[in-house]
Amino acid sequence: MSFDVFLDCETIPTQAPEALESLLADALITFCAPRAATKAQLGADLGMSDSEIRAVPLPDLRLYWETAKREEMSRAKAVKQWRDTSLNPEQGELFSISWAMNNDSIHTAWRQPDQSEANLLLEAFSSMAHDLGHDEGGPRRPFFIGHNVRFDLGFLWKRAVILGVKPPFRLPWDGRHDNQFYCTMTAWAGFNKSVSQDRLCQLLGLELKPDGIDGSKVWDLVADLEYGKVIEYNRHDVETVRKIHNRINFK
Repeated sequence: MSFDVFLDCETIPTQAPEALESLLADALITFCAPRAATKAQLGADLGMSDSEIRAVPLPDLRLYWETAKREEMSRAKAVKQWRDTSLNPEQGELFSISWAMNNDSIHTAWRQPDQSEANLLLEAFSSMAHDLGHDEGGPRRPFFIGHNVRFDLGFLWKRAVILGVKPPFRLPWDGRHDNQFYCTMTAWAGFNKSVSQDRLCQLLGLELKPDGIDGSKVWDLVADLEYGKVIEYNRHDVETVRKIHNRINFK
């Protein structure tokens, strides 16, 4: 017997030591002026006058530009690449996992200070298994529901494999919508198309995300030790996806 499990995860960039420094080193080595950049564009970027630009050959102007911009632009590129690892389960990490069974209350497992990601997964999987009745001799199969839930399931599964934490149930990230899981994004937008959860909330007259938070702000909040705001945001997404699912299915 399956059991509806509304799910949402919050992820953060890799916390591997020196990951950002490694990306910065690569960015510095490969940094160069855009090939298509003209003398006028490079000179203007450097604050040079027209007469100064005309007096400098293009190869020299490219060198001046690269010298002036290398550190700042390489760091900006490296920081963006590092932050983007939060979207890649091969590099990024989990910060919190929230779920709710059917119409039950929402549960959340989150990374305590100094807690490992593996322990977070163990805590979440154990709690979910308990909610599904795995300790009562008759485990129920979870049917996961979420907005772009394939991402959440894939992130959970790949992190579990990498960390050697075996889930007590299948995480069908490679399954099909409305068969192995239910994705409210796919249900509304169609296969291989997308719609943001906030946009769907606007259309359906549902409450938007708390304090204007979105996934891009999760790491900043974690870095500032604003764990409560991230947990609230995570739990709000679970409640919201439950409302969207029920509305779409006329429940």
